[in-house]
Amino acid sequence: MLDMKKVGKNIKNARTEKNMTQLELADILGVSYQAVSNWERGNTMPDIAKLPDISKLLGIEISKLLGDDNCGDTVKKVLEENPEPLSANELTEVAAILPPKEFKKELERTNENETLNIKAIVGLAPFLDDETLDDFVSKVDVANIKDIVPLAPFLSDETLDQIADRAIENNKVSELSSLACFLGNGTLKKIANHLVYSGDSKSLSEFAIFL
Repeated sequence: MLDMKKVGKNIKNARTEKNMTQLELADILGVSYQAVSNWERGNTMPDIAKLPDISKLLGIEISKLLGDDNCGDTVKKVLEENPEPLSANELTEVAAILPPKEFKKELERTNENETLNIKAIVGLAPFLDDETLDDFVSKVDVANIKDIVPLAPFLSDETLDQIADRAIENNKVSELSSLACFLGNGTLKKIANHLVYSGDSKSLSEFAIFL
C-alpha cells in the first residue's frame, strides 16, 4: 500500500527542485493549492488521473514519485486500461489514488478473476462501502475468524451473526472468542447454549465475561 507521507515528501522535493510554489503547481494542474498542500503533508493523495501530469511537470517518473517501482507499473496498467484485471495485491497498492467509481470498477474485475482472501479484504477495507465489505466478509472461511477481528467494528450485526452461525455449524465456536465483544446478546446466548450442550466448559469460560 502506498505511503502517503513518502509520496507527499517526493512531490514537495520535486516541486522545490523546479522552483515552483504550491500555487503555481496547483494552477497548472487545475486543483486548489490546498489540495497540493494536503498531498505534500501526506494527508491525501492525488488521484491516479493526475499522476502523469504531475510526473511531467515535475520531471520525475511516476514510480519515483510514488516511491515504489511495482506500484508505478500498476498505475501504468490502470492508466493504459490494460484488459488484464489487477491482482488483489495490485489493487491494494493503488486503491488510495483511485476515484470511487474507478475503484469499484477495478474491484469488480479483480473479484471476477480471483477469490479475495481475508488478507486482501483487510487491505482494501478502507476503500469498501459497508455493503460490499459485509458481502465479502460473509463469504470468508470460518477458519479465518481471528483475521476478521480488525474489520469487526465496521461490520453489520447481521454479518457478525452469520459468521457466528457458520462457526457453530462447523464446530468452530471457540474461534469466536476473539469476536465476542462485537457480538449481540442473542448471539452470545446461542453460543453459550451450544457450549453448554457440548460440554465445552473451557471455551465457555472465554465468553463468560461477555454474558
